[in-house]
Amino acid sequence: MGGKGLDSSVVLSQLGVETVGMGFFSGTIGQELIDLLKGYGIFPDPVWTGGTNRIAYVIAEESTNIHSHVIVGSVEVSSEQKQEFIDRFSKRVKGAEWVIFAGSIPASVGDNFYYDLINIAREEKNHH
Repeated sequence: MGGKGLDSSVVLSQLGVETVGMGFFSGTIGQELIDLLKGYGIFPDPVWTGGTNRIAYVIAEESTNIHSHVIVGSVEVSSEQKQEFIDRFSKRVKGAEWVIFAGSIPASVGDNFYYDLINIAREEKNHH
């Protein structure tokens, strides 16, 4: 998959754990990611955005064993799409045993995004 969170879902699915792949998805790369998730038996719960999901190209130099990463693309998340993610997460976390937060946060979402989601998860666990 390439993304830390979705990579974790792949490993968990191979161990027989049901997982949900949430995130911001866009463009044809986003659809390819959804198809990959489904192929691994992971339930995708995408919030579709503008822009395009990132793709990383790794260039390996055989003579020096040096490798470089070229990363292109970025998603463009509106305030409505951010709220859609928060609303879906708030519902999903009620039945979750574990939550993995991973990956780069799009600039348009804000630096406190994980902090806010962690507080939502904590609040849910304190109620049960």
